[in-house]
Amino acid sequence: MKNSDYMKIGKNRAKTIFKVFIIFILIFSFFSKTFLAWTLPRVTIEKVDSGSLLKVMRSEGQVLSKRKFELYYDIPVRILEINTEKYKDISKGDVLMVLDTTPLEKQIKNLNVELNKLDLALNRIEISRDNALLGLKSESLDRLVRELNRSKETLDNQTIIYESGGISKNELSNWENSFKIAKENYEKQVESNLKSNELIKNEILGIDIQIEEYNLSIMTIKEDIISLEEDIESCIVKANEDGIVEELPYSKGMLVNTSTPLYILSSNKEGYEVHSDFPNETAKFISIGDKFSVTIKELGEVVNGVVIEKRKTDYSGVVTLILDIEHDDLMGGEVCELFLRKQYGDYDVRIPRSAIYVSTQIENVFVLIEHDTAFGKSYTVKFQEVLLGESDDINIGIVNGLYGNEKIITSSSRDLSDGDKVILDE
Repeated sequence: MKNSDYMKIGKNRAKTIFKVFIIFILIFSFFSKTFLAWTLPRVTIEKVDSGSLLKVMRSEGQVLSKRKFELYYDIPVRILEINTEKYKDISKGDVLMVLDTTPLEKQIKNLNVELNKLDLALNRIEISRDNALLGLKSESLDRLVRELNRSKETLDNQTIIYESGGISKNELSNWENSFKIAKENYEKQVESNLKSNELIKNEILGIDIQIEEYNLSIMTIKEDIISLEEDIESCIVKANEDGIVEELPYSKGMLVNTSTPLYILSSNKEGYEVHSDFPNETAKFISIGDKFSVTIKELGEVVNGVVIEKRKTDYSGVVTLILDIEHDDLMGGEVCELFLRKQYGDYDVRIPRSAIYVSTQIENVFVLIEHDTAFGKSYTVKFQEVLLGESDDINIGIVNGLYGNEKIITSSSRDLSDGDKVILDE
């Protein structure tokens, strides 16, 4: 063979060896990747973006009228009967409940006993006043007046006799002394009577004050009895207007709380509104003026409902929203569904909630790191601590920890650690 032939054979052999080497490398690379795919965690990613969050709020509600009547009862009695229920349509004059009158009747009985005692006491004190008035007429003074007049008349007669010489000077002096004594006795009695009458007048004044107090007490008790009789009559609780029973906070046998109405009645004369309960955590995203889509089930129609009030309730963690609605066919009592999508917050970095990993009470994410190799791209993950902001059902805002150009791990086939190699699940 010629040298040229040997050289040609050598070149062909070298080409064949090179091709075999290349094929081996390709096969090795393929099986290496396949092996890695079997052993490494497979992950999915999303790019970090920016924007606001979206809160979706749903709840059921009840259509109620704007005009309401609240009936309070100021005596804590028990409820014997309840003849209605919440959201029931009622008419004016319907008996809604019956209250126990036994405590009221007992109070009236006790007041009547007290009234009789006061009447007897008043009668006795009026008699004592009459007796005191009689004491103002002094019989002893009348007697002394008569004696003084007789003594004066006798002295006048004896003076005439003395002047005609019929009696002596001494005898006239005796008559003068008798008149003087009668006059002194009269003047002393007059002075005594003045003091006595003053005491009696003061006594009568005190009696008159007592009589006035007794009369006032009697009048007060009579008014209390009339009021209790009216309360007994109102123990038959009736509807004061046509409407819907919006609130009925009592059940049979309960004791009436004077600060809680027996019922709240809604009338249709001033339009309608929707009442719906929301958890505090949801209600904090709702503002006065927000517009809900309200689906009225009975009518099969959707209307707009504008939030006009956020009302705290007696139930912990719950807020009642009041929405203004308009529809010609509303009657009150309809059940409705409320729906609102509302954007809030504005974040430069926003990621899916599924990307958050909590370790020892610290929030973290796994960031995908790309590496260029001779066999193509490979991937590892970096454990990155972040400061979280607000969140919605899908995304969460990041306050600190990310720049906005990262790719975030959102799911993994296995648990991850910082620096792990991963396979990207395209």
